[in-house]
Amino acid sequence: MKEPNDTQDKVQANLCLIGDAGGAHVRRRVRALADAGASVDLLTPRASGLCHHVNINETVVTDDGGNDIYASWSRAIAASGAPLVNIHYASSHGAWTFALSGDSRPMILNVMGGDVLFDEQSNPHAIARHLTGNVLRRADRVTVKSAFLGTAACNAGARSDAIERLFWGIDRDVFRPGSKPQARLDMGLPAQGSIVFSARPLRPFYRIDVILEALAEIRNAGKDIHLVVSGYEAEPRYLSMLKARATELDLTERVIFRPPMTGKDMVAMYQAADISVGIPPSDGFPQTVLEAMACDCVNVMSPLARYREFVADDESAVFVAPTAEALAIELVRLFDDPSRRQRIIAGGRSVIDRLPTLAASASRMLDIARTLPAKTAASRPAWPTKLFGRAVLVSLARRHRQQGV
Repeated sequence: MKEPNDTQDKVQANLCLIGDAGGAHVRRRVRALADAGASVDLLTPRASGLCHHVNINETVVTDDGGNDIYASWSRAIAASGAPLVNIHYASSHGAWTFALSGDSRPMILNVMGGDVLFDEQSNPHAIARHLTGNVLRRADRVTVKSAFLGTAACNAGARSDAIERLFWGIDRDVFRPGSKPQARLDMGLPAQGSIVFSARPLRPFYRIDVILEALAEIRNAGKDIHLVVSGYEAEPRYLSMLKARATELDLTERVIFRPPMTGKDMVAMYQAADISVGIPPSDGFPQTVLEAMACDCVNVMSPLARYREFVADDESAVFVAPTAEALAIELVRLFDDPSRRQRIIAGGRSVIDRLPTLAASASRMLDIARTLPAKTAASRPAWPTKLFGRAVLVSLARRHRQQGV
């Protein structure tokens, strides 16, 4: 990497990234930015596993037992001398602290969906909404993957002139087609029959119980089918309920609950599965859809209009009403029509070919960084005040810990 010799090069070469890199998507983005030549001061509430990367300096920020989450994040943010701050995503303790701090460094915010789709998804406390709005208003650039999310970000507080389209792609060298028999063997899955994969977080919002009920209907119709459920970000009570329901439906031999998988295992699961199902009531546009398509796995999805910016029903994905009956009918149709599955797989490949790779997305992010000035006029929130905001963050952190969030 060349030595930075002007302000723009310094912005490109060194950034402070605030985000939960314990999650797969943020972790991949951090790695991609570092691989693109950025030196990253990573501030994360969970360890990323990237601490040995030559371009990544990781600090795991804890809440000190909930005593002062604001102080913990403030110290970490101030300790980074990086000239640019990059936040993934808008609704987090780190993001809220930065917006309250009056820090004058330019900031790029990457939104994902749930952090701005308040009414559809999280329905946060009014104060949490306001804190997230502070982050959106403070951002010099707000990157979004779709026109839909751009509108949602503006509705939540972002300036329209700050919106920048940036689609974060996937690593095509990692997510790619493979041998289905070998993948099933590697993952210890049945060689025969059909396999459905649930790759979304194991939480009620993602309606995995509906997939389970659909599986029972398909099994009762005499189809040889298994469901594999990823344990990613599992909510313990929901997992226990699903296991109990699988027993009630006599599906214990047909439902395979996997612990959180490595990236390598996720690739193998997409390659092993025939269909990946994700039917939440709200979404931005999930990376799991791209990952499945890249591995020649058919996506069955909720019929959300926003998805149509990227995929078309019965061409590159299949839309289905999120009920057990409708899902069971559509899955049986797909299993009974291999030529239709192959046509949709080909459509998915075309979508992937039109979208940027993860490396190209990281390069685009750094291009956006180069357009920013060395400093920005600090946008101090009118309310809450810094002192009150600090008290709010401590209170919210304690509430989250009590709720197991």
